[in-house]
Amino acid sequence: MTSQRTSGYISLRLIFLLPALLLLVVPIIHYVLIQQTLDKLSQNQRQQAAALLGTVNSIASADLNLLDHADAYKGEKRPLFVPQSRGDIDLDGRLTEWQTIEPTDYAGDDQIIETDFYSELSLKLSVRLQQSDEALFLFFDVQDDQVVYREISNISIHRNDHIRIASINQSGNFQRYTLATEQPGTVYGRVVSTGGRSLRREAKIEGFWRATDVGYQLEVKIDKSLTNTGIAFNVADIDQIPERRIESLIGNGVTDNKDGMSPIISRSATMEAFFLQLGLSQISFRDRYGNLIAGSTGLSDVEVLSQPLVVDDVEYGQFYLPLDSSEISAYRTQSYEQLYVLGIATLLIAVLFCWWLSSRVLSRLNKLGQAIETVVDDQGRVQGNLNHPIENDAIGDLTSRFITITERLQQYNEYLELLSRRLAHELRTPVSVVRSSLENLSLSVDDNQQKFVERANNGVARLTNILNSMSEASRLEHSLDKEEVVIFDLGKVVRGCFEGYVHAYPSQEFELIEADSELKVTGIPELYAQMLDKLIDNAEQFSELGQPIILRLSEEQDNAVLRVSNSGPELPDTLSNQLFEPMISVRGSSASEDSHLGLGLYVARLISQFHGGKIELRNREDRQGAIAIVTVPLLRITSKLA
Repeated sequence: MTSQRTSGYISLRLIFLLPALLLLVVPIIHYVLIQQTLDKLSQNQRQQAAALLGTVNSIASADLNLLDHADAYKGEKRPLFVPQSRGDIDLDGRLTEWQTIEPTDYAGDDQIIETDFYSELSLKLSVRLQQSDEALFLFFDVQDDQVVYREISNISIHRNDHIRIASINQSGNFQRYTLATEQPGTVYGRVVSTGGRSLRREAKIEGFWRATDVGYQLEVKIDKSLTNTGIAFNVADIDQIPERRIESLIGNGVTDNKDGMSPIISRSATMEAFFLQLGLSQISFRDRYGNLIAGSTGLSDVEVLSQPLVVDDVEYGQFYLPLDSSEISAYRTQSYEQLYVLGIATLLIAVLFCWWLSSRVLSRLNKLGQAIETVVDDQGRVQGNLNHPIENDAIGDLTSRFITITERLQQYNEYLELLSRRLAHELRTPVSVVRSSLENLSLSVDDNQQKFVERANNGVARLTNILNSMSEASRLEHSLDKEEVVIFDLGKVVRGCFEGYVHAYPSQEFELIEADSELKVTGIPELYAQMLDKLIDNAEQFSELGQPIILRLSEEQDNAVLRVSNSGPELPDTLSNQLFEPMISVRGSSASEDSHLGLGLYVARLISQFHGGKIELRNREDRQGAIAIVTVPLLRITSKLA
């Protein structure tokens, strides 16, 4: 009876896919949740920062005095940002104390008086400014292709290269100054009259003039009592001698009147105090030119929010607030650590689940294999039925298919086992008819036709031999379980058979090597003798003429071992393991006139297995030939022992 499995069973691929899905889905979901939380925190932080900037901007818009220099942004002139110095400044004409200050460059677009003689190759200017509590410092780096110094005998200070400065002192008076020198070194400013004449020396304006390979550098110190709200400066280039006319004049503005001055701005102490009062350590304010007026000294690499400070259409600058990412970074780090731990845990769970699942699958497959080995014997006969599976999965379906296959094999084996018996039974009657007919025919034929009758008789004899062999194998298979076993001396059985073979095969030489002691075994001596007959018959068929067949009986590891060896052709490698199967033979067509179905070794194997042993064929190692080895255990107790 065959078994059919219903469709829709659980696929093993799907079962093994579940851990992979668990491994992938859980960390991905956790990662998405982390990103959503980070986005929410970042959005909230930006909203809070924007609200804070809006509050600060509203307060500053209502009170521009927080800037300290609010009026400096209303004019058309760009303010000059003057940072606070970080220490004492030595007037030596070198950039030692100026490295951290960004310069402002002046060239052709900054000409005070446009002339046809100007060239950037002849004059360029770079200016740096900084201040202390007492003085304003300027550093002029001038590139001049021809430096013309003041003549010692000439009272004029404008017929040579010089620098003009204009400012408003603390008394509110507008004043102009000129710096010129006869040679590099210390230089002092001179007051210039409204008519352009050089007047007295101004000791509160001191500098140091240093010559360079491309021009000169002038480091100037101006007392703060001479500067109040702004300053203007020019560099005059005098090249032609003896004319000594001004060929170029560049700077930040004209020095003839106070309208040309640029307002001076610096960091706002008021706004710094305002930020400090609000506890805003990260916020900063920069003017529209990028100068840091108050707050943090720099902008970090993180995201920065900004809001412009605009009052009455005048842009004073922008407030900047870098977003503090420490809290978000800490949450990100902690979350990723949790994600890592979760991933490891998920991986371990998936591995354990796969291990458990594979163990369960392998266990069920092993049980299925053991069940198949139980119901199918070594000869391929199906001895029983497999149990129907309970699980509705792929292995259950495989088990059902094996059940169907074993049932079909069992039916086919039964058919084959009955086939030889039926054939032997059905063929005996026609063979008897043919034999009796040939006997009658032989009485009436002449001598010329007698040979044909003899050939027919030989064919009938061969066919009878085949039927007898088939019947013998069939009877032996069905009678083994019914025979009663006894304890007998194996040496005595082999010795008796040996004596019979000497008389039965007079042309064949035999040798017997007996064991040193008695070999008691459990079984049927007649069957063992029948097995030995098959082996001797097989050995005699393949033995070389003049070479003996050797029978060696010995005791090895509680076993009785019988070796039957002959000299002759070797066993073919491809059939050495199949010669004990029925219908398998290596005899050629000319080896004998008798028919052989290959049942002799098959019967020998059945008898050896009945005695609890085994039989095998090998090629001889000492010479060319074959050897049959029969191994049976010594005295044993069985259920059939009377």
